[in-house]
Amino acid sequence: AVARKYGFKDASNEWKREGCSEDFEQIDSEGYLVHIWLKYCKFGFQRISDIESRRIREGLRSREDAMKMVIEADHKLDTKALNDFVDTLGYTTDEFWEIVKKWNKYL
Repeated sequence: AVARKYGFKDASNEWKREGCSEDFEQIDSEGYLVHIWLKYCKFGFQRISDIESRRIREGLRSREDAMKMVIEADHKLDTKALNDFVDTLGYTTDEFWEIVKKWNKYL
């Protein structure tokens, strides 16, 4: 809300990102969202957990509401971000998942 007040544009008009709770991050580098998501494979949480825990501490969200968001979306990898990532690096999605399996603890 504060960012919009000062004219900041988000990515909400372009696509609804899976596994994200904000549309203000990485609006010009879709594939970078895969980097953020990879934390989930290794540690069991990703950016949504980070954002929602901050919102709880700041009094912007109840713990119950934040937990719903985390349970619903923290594990999701955005398809558009994945496609951009593998296209940029020259991998197929199958090759990507084979690499991820080596590090996966939670999928």
